[in-house]
Amino acid sequence: MITKRSVVSIIHEYFSSGDVAVAALDLREIGLSEYHPFFVKRLVSIAMDRHHKEKEKEKEKASRLYADVVSPDQIRIGFIRFIESVGDLALHIPDLLALFIARAIVDEILPPVFLARAKKLYLDPLKGFKLS
Repeated sequence: MITKRSVVSIIHEYFSSGDVAVAALDLREIGLSEYHPFFVKRLVSIAMDRHHKEKEKEKEKASRLYADVVSPDQIRIGFIRFIESVGDLALHIPDLLALFIARAIVDEILPPVFLARAKKLYLDPLKGFKLS
């Protein structure tokens, strides 16, 4: 039986080994695309806890999963769920969160319109949070 715990296990293995091909294969083997947004949300969450060099390396690797395994829509949903989940934490890390989203846009993982929509729908209510 596939659970969120299985997806988290794939992510931890991915961060340990750095092997994109294995992560892609594991995600394909699960065969349940409804877990892909959760995968993206947890991947972003774990990556944000890492050091700057590791973050850059992981974002680069993660961009290789884009459209090959995880669809653009699933990635967008995963990022939205992440933003919704950070809540007050965004008040403490607004620059880091903005940088992470901007990098995903530059890497063409997210469309440019994502930033404007996310800011309006999810981030404006967070006082002190600046993305512009």
